[in-house]
Amino acid sequence: MRRIVSLAAGLVLLSLASQAGAETATVTRDWQFKEAGHAVLRLENLVGDLRVERGTAAGFHISVKVTAEADSQAAAQSLAEAVQFNTRDTGSDGSFEVLLPEDRFPVIYRQGASHGWFDRSYVRYLGERRRISGDASEGVRIRVDILVRAPAEATLRARNLLGNSTADGFSGDLRLDGTSGRLSSMNGSGKVDLDAGSGAVEVATHDGEVRADTGSGHVTIRDCRCHIVADTGSGGVEITGGEGDIDADTGSGQVKVHGFKGSVRADTGSGGVVVTGSSGARELVADTGSGGVSVSGDLSSLTKLDIDTGSGGVTLQATAWPVMEIVVDTGSGRKQVDVPGATVTTDRHGRIIVGIGTGGPRGVIDTGSGSVQMSTVTAGD
Repeated sequence: MRRIVSLAAGLVLLSLASQAGAETATVTRDWQFKEAGHAVLRLENLVGDLRVERGTAAGFHISVKVTAEADSQAAAQSLAEAVQFNTRDTGSDGSFEVLLPEDRFPVIYRQGASHGWFDRSYVRYLGERRRISGDASEGVRIRVDILVRAPAEATLRARNLLGNSTADGFSGDLRLDGTSGRLSSMNGSGKVDLDAGSGAVEVATHDGEVRADTGSGHVTIRDCRCHIVADTGSGGVEITGGEGDIDADTGSGQVKVHGFKGSVRADTGSGGVVVTGSSGARELVADTGSGGVSVSGDLSSLTKLDIDTGSGGVTLQATAWPVMEIVVDTGSGRKQVDVPGATVTTDRHGRIIVGIGTGGPRGVIDTGSGSVQMSTVTAGD
């Protein structure tokens, strides 16, 4: 059964004055969800920060802090008490929704949001369109900060639209959604899916699967033993350390991978691809509309090489090469090959064929406009 719970008497109320002279009321409350073998929780919050930690109980534990500001103490307290919650707890499946009744919260204040009659901002929340304003005198100054302690191997689906969301030590299946704000996960395992409308996405020290998606923001991932899928409309992708395989896609931004063991597949509309310290990669695929590709490291494990640039040069510097026949084709640009023991021939189309060993697969390097350089280097150079 779903129930609406209003914050009323019996809750902890703390009051203090802000530096701007407004009065502040703070309300806190806790919920403990039933134990279950495989706990599932769906959470919705409009404004505030969300933190997810590893819990010790079998069920989810939620702590909420509501902070309201107004011109008087009575008004601030009234706003804090007006926040409501919808909860459902069947043990194996639960939900938690923060409700801001529109009659009390017609416009929500969010620092940095647009404001004014001709520049209004809206978000969809719980099936309704809610107005957001960056003008503190126009919007209601309210925030709901949430701490979730999740059991091991849990499933959590959390939408925290206006604020930062952070997970530390989560184990299981995690999805964090946000419209604005930073999304991050660290020291986790299992599956993590971070989806930001506009904001940075960060993952560190994860074991399992990582999906990172932002419309406008930078994706940073380090020290993950993962299958990684990273996608940003406008912003770069940077992956450091770890092992597994990578699929990275940017509309406008660079893809940088350093010290990663495993395959790399990268696609950029506008931006280069830089892979350094590569090892253990069976696939190296890079496609750029506008931008160069630079790869260095031990390439001896490659069974697939496919590099295509619309406009940009390609540089391969290998400490070890695969057994492979590599076709190099440039619309306009210089071709330079320094691979000891390789055979270099030119076909009737003007492409050069670099044969490294015998009997290997065929690789392709193709530039619309840009030079190609292949060279052998010593490890550590």
